[in-house]
Amino acid sequence: FCYVGSISVQRGIFEMLELVSRLNFKLHLAGSFTDQRTMQAAKEHKGWENVVYHGYVNKAEMEVIYSECTCGLLLLHEIETFRTSLPVKLFEYMKFGLPILSSGANEYNLLIKDAECGVVSDVSVEAIINEAINLNADKSALKKMSANGLKHVSKYSWKTEESKLMNIYGGF
Repeated sequence: FCYVGSISVQRGIFEMLELVSRLNFKLHLAGSFTDQRTMQAAKEHKGWENVVYHGYVNKAEMEVIYSECTCGLLLLHEIETFRTSLPVKLFEYMKFGLPILSSGANEYNLLIKDAECGVVSDVSVEAIINEAINLNADKSALKKMSANGLKHVSKYSWKTEESKLMNIYGGF
């Protein structure tokens, strides 16, 4: 598993740690913690022994991390800030052919379901773990999700959006 981005309680760090702890999976974690208290609590969590912590990484390092992982985590909490967001990491995961394990009822999960590039679980740790077990057991589903992500990500590129914007501007 991997996660690259800001690391916080609201972005699911403790769900990630519980997941890798219970399943004895590795988590490649990259980014900066939003506060020292969360970082300390994460490092004291039993799941931290399954973490490869890269700290803040540049784009080239991020690409290496993605190339070494089989699934991207997107376990953002259901708070107002995230409900209608489209996290950049969603598109990064798709671009690198990483199936996505997501949770909750945030709007970006509709895109994951529509593109069939990952699975969306309930927000409970138990549900997330069950989906991870199912994903890990079904290699053909992982391959299909990977291919679907690669196929659908082009729909969301700036090149694709350019023509839409030009049509809007042409209407003025």
